[in-house]
Amino acid sequence: MATAIPQSFLKLKQNLEISDLQEATVSTRQQSVRGVIEAGINLVDPFSFLTGSYSRQTLIAPLKEADVDIFFVLDPKYYHHYNGQNGNQAGLLDWVKRTLRKTYTKTPDISRNGQAVTIRFDDFVVDVVPGFNRQGGGFLIPNSINQTWISTDPKKHVEIMSAANKAYNGDLIPLISCRCFRTFSI
Repeated sequence: MATAIPQSFLKLKQNLEISDLQEATVSTRQQSVRGVIEAGINLVDPFSFLTGSYSRQTLIAPLKEADVDIFFVLDPKYYHHYNGQNGNQAGLLDWVKRTLRKTYTKTPDISRNGQAVTIRFDDFVVDVVPGFNRQGGGFLIPNSINQTWISTDPKKHVEIMSAANKAYNGDLIPLISCRCFRTFSI
């Protein structure tokens, strides 16, 4: 029996949704990670916020292949410390990693990963992105690969996605796979 496009789309959407239990786990875990960083590092308002697929509501199953991105706005004194003549963006990420390692001692893998510190839990990944307020808006984040700073504005990305979703009657966000946005999650 043939299925209409709207019914097929609804079935696809349902297959990609994470369960209520997974949603609760993600929520609890990201709050815990935020608490660790907020207790161990001086931050400035807005302290931290979610970004990436979880904040855009495009986080999809299977959760084991997903990541949750948390952005932390660091005190500018750290920028001055880690922005020496040769740059030390990797050092900044290593310091964030050590801060997390103090609490997550049994976590299988915590590593520096380009512009973030990645915590690989058994069920999903959390990317911790430290950044600094940028003059004129947005943020600067460390790029440990080439020892530079990257300008970004993840809050603007969410605004753009929300506007596009509204233009398509709320059907865009359910259709977008978080794997399509991995390179743009920051």
